[in-house]
Order: sequence, then C-alpha cells, then structure tokens
Amino acid sequence: MKPWQLVFFLAGLPGILIALMLMFVKEPARRAAATASGGTHRMSPAEIRAIFRRWRGFYGNFYVGMPLFIIPLYAFPAWMPTVLIRKFGVSAGQVGVQYGIAVLITGSLSVLASPWVARAVERMGRRDSLLVVALVAAVAMVPLSLALIWASDYWTAFAIATAASVLYSLPQALSSSALQMVTPNRMRGLASSIYVFVVSVAGLALAPTFVALITDHVFGDERRVGDLLAITCAVAAAGATFFLARALPTYRRMLDAG
Repeated sequence: MKPWQLVFFLAGLPGILIALMLMFVKEPARRAAATASGGTHRMSPAEIRAIFRRWRGFYGNFYVGMPLFIIPLYAFPAWMPTVLIRKFGVSAGQVGVQYGIAVLITGSLSVLASPWVARAVERMGRRDSLLVVALVAAVAMVPLSLALIWASDYWTAFAIATAASVLYSLPQALSSSALQMVTPNRMRGLASSIYVFVVSVAGLALAPTFVALITDHVFGDERRVGDLLAITCAVAAAGATFFLARALPTYRRMLDAG
C-alpha cells in the first residue's frame, strides 16, 4: 500500500474494535418521556416543535454558539502547520511531528479532563457547569487567537496553538452532555442530529475553506494566512461567547424544570 492508503487503513482499525465492544453494551432501560400529553409514546412533530419553541432561548443560541466555537477546532489544525512552515521556515516534517504530537496529547487530555473541570465548577454552586465551561473557554479563546498575530518566533506560535488545542477541545463532550441533560429523552436523537449537522457544516465545510478563500481573494497574500487564522478564530469565539451567554439563562431554567 501507499503511505496515504496505510494511514486510512490504520485510522479505520479502531472503529472495528469499538463496534465489537458495543456488542457487549446493554441497552439502558427507557424512562418515561416528558411529552406534552404526559405519556410515554413517541413524540409527535407538533410536540417536538412545541418543546423547541418553549425553550428556544437555549436551543436557538446553543445551535449557533457551539458551531461557532467548533470553527477554531477545525481551522487551527487545518492551517497551523501551514502558518508555521510559511512564517518561520521550518520543515513540514518538523511541524508534522511536533505539532501533531502536541495536538494529540493536549486535545485528548483536555477532553478526558473536562468532566473533572465541570465537577469543580459545579462544586462552586453552578448547576449549569457544563455550559459555563464552554462559555469560559470561548471567552479565553478570543485573546489567545489574536495573540497569534504578534507571535514573532516559532515556539511562541507553537505554544499558542497548543494552548488553543486545550481550549477548543475542553467543552466539546460537555456541550453534548448539556444538550442531552435538558432534552426530553424521546427527542434526544433529533436534537443530537441537528447539533451534529450544524457543527459539521460549520467545522468541516466553513472553517478551513473560509480561511483559504479570504487569504486568496481578500488579503491576496498567502504569507498572511496566520493573521487571517487568528482573526477568524477570534471572531468565531467572540460570536460563540455572545450566543452561549444568551443560552445560559434558559439552560438554567430547563435544569430547574427537570
């Protein structure tokens, strides 16, 4: 096999193992669904629309805020190697090994540590800790992204990108859990599907492409890709901050309503 073919093969192997492991996971018993009629039947489209309308302060802002925050998660790994190569003249091999290892370690540890972070926030009296962590991470992401513009050497830019990996990875599992916690179980599949769709569109379709298009057609200078990466991620994080902050009050009321 060619090296690129081997990469795809190795990346797919864990999926086979996970599929086999899922065969031994027991289906949890369903609880009574919170439907408008109080029954346990399948929720009708009208009932689902009523839930979305009633709690639109959460769902509307959440479905915009988290996709905005997903943009740095895709834009940084997609363009940071190019920034380091073009701006500081390092080799692709060096960037691939060093940045790849840094993102692998920090991103994984950040996701794994996120439940402990959320519990620490909850012990401070914040029942809304799952969403608060996402909001704080979005706030911190704004100045950190902009700092990339003034990074004057390779290791400073590398440190910024590594810290960004921690921030944009931290709330991803927590935000999905927050959505599940306040959504009636008979419509959680639909709510999750909408979430996966909007974050996939924002992350996979918009983030890498937007940086490239603006670099080529607005800045007209491929050497400024780092500046645009910083601006794009800072603006996206600022937007995420705005919408997640708007989602918090309704999210608290949903938690109180059970």
